[in-house]
Amino acid sequence: GLSEYFHKLNDAGVPIFLKSVDDPGKVYELQQIMKANEAAGREIPHTLVFRLTDSRFEAPYYDLSLSPEEAAVVSWELHRANWSSLLDKEYVWFETHNEPGRYGYDGKLQIERLGRFSLATAKLAVAQGYRYAALGWSTGVPEPEDWEDPAMLAFLRYAAEHPDQVAVALHEYSLHSD
Repeated sequence: GLSEYFHKLNDAGVPIFLKSVDDPGKVYELQQIMKANEAAGREIPHTLVFRLTDSRFEAPYYDLSLSPEEAAVVSWELHRANWSSLLDKEYVWFETHNEPGRYGYDGKLQIERLGRFSLATAKLAVAQGYRYAALGWSTGVPEPEDWEDPAMLAFLRYAAEHPDQVAVALHEYSLHSD
């Protein structure tokens, strides 16, 4: 029934936010609705996000033998090589990281590394015409002071310069089932 729901919302002019992990099927379906809207001169700002979950895609980031910029190149190429041919980079945001913590596997604060990695990935994405949603923070992360790290500020400034191609992804949800 999700397809029918997409059409009802779209027909009513209600924007849809859809994120899919590993399976591009529903993102593709909504992408096609967006293309039909565009052809009909209708603009409904649906937001589509796609992410791959296999650990090999994030492994370069956690490989501390690589600089954040080197890790970004390896990670981005892995992601691009596995981007679904069904998805149009003009319509779909590509999220490449899932819920990094403030601290890496080595127990060290990783905000600078994450900022540098995200900036380098964003530059690759923009240069190749993709929409990139960085960070993918989990609920409760980051701490307010993390945004003030010089590397994170550099990323945020770049995102501000490219608002249609670079975004911050936040995963917010309640930790209480009641």
